[in-house]
Amino acid sequence: MKKLILFGFFVGIPVFASGNVPEGYWFEMFAKSVNAIIFFGLLFWLAKKPIVAALRSQRENLARQLEEAEQKEKDAAERLARIEERMAGLKNEVEEILKKTDAAANREKEKILEQAKMEAEKIKQIAEREIENRFRTAREELRNYMTNLAVEKAEAVLKEKMEAKDVEHTMLQYLKELEG
Repeated sequence: MKKLILFGFFVGIPVFASGNVPEGYWFEMFAKSVNAIIFFGLLFWLAKKPIVAALRSQRENLARQLEEAEQKEKDAAERLARIEERMAGLKNEVEEILKKTDAAANREKEKILEQAKMEAEKIKQIAEREIENRFRTAREELRNYMTNLAVEKAEAVLKEKMEAKDVEHTMLQYLKELEG
């Protein structure tokens, strides 16, 4: 709003300073400003719902994937806990068997945790690519929509403002250019 007021102020200064303020200048300036505010407000209002819905859907998808990754990590931790419980129950076994089992369990733990980390990273990368693709698609759709809307508005303005004599004058001028 401040920028709009400053814009109006700086645009109005040269006109006011010249002393040649056309009749209806301030009203026309105000009407154009209100028209622009309404247009961009409507554009925001129309584009907000699809973008919010797409982002919400993406967030839910990411949350689900994150829950799955956490569940896999939890399963791996439970698996590791079961292995450690079995090892604790084998206190009477020979020390060398304990050492071998402990080493194998640690390797398995590291392998499972590494796999879980790799899986979580893959899911994260997939989710990030999906988010970027969705944003890119949403931006492209918004750009196309805004372009179409601008073209339609321009056509409507031209149809309203052009009179038959303007069309005839334009056609004659075009024909003269073709002949020359």
